[in-house]
Amino acid sequence: MTHRRGFAPKTDLTPEEKIRAAYLYECRGVAQQVLADVFGVNQGRINEALTAIRRAAGAAPVQPEENGQD
Repeated sequence: MTHRRGFAPKTDLTPEEKIRAAYLYECRGVAQQVLADVFGVNQGRINEALTAIRRAAGAAPVQPEENGQD
């Protein structure tokens, strides 16, 4: 399969790229759309990478805040 640029699109990130993407997103505030463009993958792959890194780091999942009053 040939593509306009002459290479096949990237389908996944390496473990090192996942860590780099998580750092850029969490510490530097780079948007997922921008990271997807930089790494040459779709935004869903970036989201999967961020989730995997959070789980590996032992971060608690983000829970929605309750707006009820006590």
